[in-house]
Amino acid sequence: MDHFNHLVKVFDEYRLKRDVFDKKTLSDELAALKKKNFDKREELLKIAVDNLQKHGFEVFIAKDKNEATDIIKKLVADKKKIVKSKSNVGKEINLTEVLEAQACDVKETDLGDWLSVVCQSEEIHPVLPAVQLTEEFIVEKIKAKYGVEIEAKAEAIAAFAREEIAKFIAAADVGISGVNAISADGALMILENEGNISKVTRLPAHHIAISGIEKIVENLTETLHVAKCAAVWGTGQDWPAYVSIIAGPSKTADIQNKVVVGAQGAQRVSLVLIDNGRSAMAAKYPELLNCINCGACANFCPAYYQLLEKFGYKYLGAKGILWTAFNESLQKAKEGNLHACTLCEACGVNCPAKIPLPQYIRHLREDLIKSGDETEGNKEMMEHVRKHGNPFGEVKEGEIPDKLYCC
Repeated sequence: MDHFNHLVKVFDEYRLKRDVFDKKTLSDELAALKKKNFDKREELLKIAVDNLQKHGFEVFIAKDKNEATDIIKKLVADKKKIVKSKSNVGKEINLTEVLEAQACDVKETDLGDWLSVVCQSEEIHPVLPAVQLTEEFIVEKIKAKYGVEIEAKAEAIAAFAREEIAKFIAAADVGISGVNAISADGALMILENEGNISKVTRLPAHHIAISGIEKIVENLTETLHVAKCAAVWGTGQDWPAYVSIIAGPSKTADIQNKVVVGAQGAQRVSLVLIDNGRSAMAAKYPELLNCINCGACANFCPAYYQLLEKFGYKYLGAKGILWTAFNESLQKAKEGNLHACTLCEACGVNCPAKIPLPQYIRHLREDLIKSGDETEGNKEMMEHVRKHGNPFGEVKEGEIPDKLYCC
């Protein structure tokens, strides 16, 4: 498949859809609310935990990925049939692999994630994980796995996937989802287009939500602004098809006005709030925590177009490389192609939360050098500067250097 041309076409169409909106006003408001909430993040965390518990949530705070997965394994206990909606935090903590090691049958329910599993393909984008797969390629893989022939059209593929995914959601014991924003007054906000997340959070008896601690905002109005921006910058829509506000387990008071917890939705809702390097990130690169996971930073990135899932680690693009330094290590960030970034600033220009990603990439490269890990190219360039007063070495008049360098 010609990934480059395919991605250029997809994201050019996305740009045309996105650019009809008043992006400046939306971005200004998002950056302002994120800064305000960052400045009072410790206070908001305490308020949110208290209010969530009052609403019937079980709330857990995990300092790292091991503690997070230990909590989730205990919550799952002996339940084996688990359905997941797409979750960047789940990928960050290796959740699927951890649960499968516990003999759980874990099924992905987001269409893009399901297609990645069926096609045995790496997920290459935070919002559109299977965007590189053509209809023709997908139907070939469906035929090989399920023995059925379907038309090579998006509508036919979506219809087939809907039926397959519905089967295992209906049989699930536990549903696990991510969270797009958490209101400090005690509710989760989750957005989607497909409708699978609504089912994952309501049909199984137990809903486990996982989230980074950075997603707490002051009130529900602010969660809706996050939803709006995620739609505009994520897919070029004015609104997601669905925005769910979850304020605890299902309940009813229809019998003699007595409140009974556990009606026709989830009977139990657990929230696992995860740090996993975020506190260290707040001290070093604070605006990274403003990210709403819209994926816009990758959409016009030349390094991403060439490297796809290899540009980053569990999170992709410049944001992914930076987060990897805190979630994993500086070395993992380097292995995620830290030095492939061209510093063209496309990621910063396209970020709705105004995160200075190119500036942070420069700082991360400096951190790597300070740790004693310098690229061979940089060593060579600096040696030329010391010896010849320029980064190219000895160059005769009228000749072009045989090797160029980039910071």
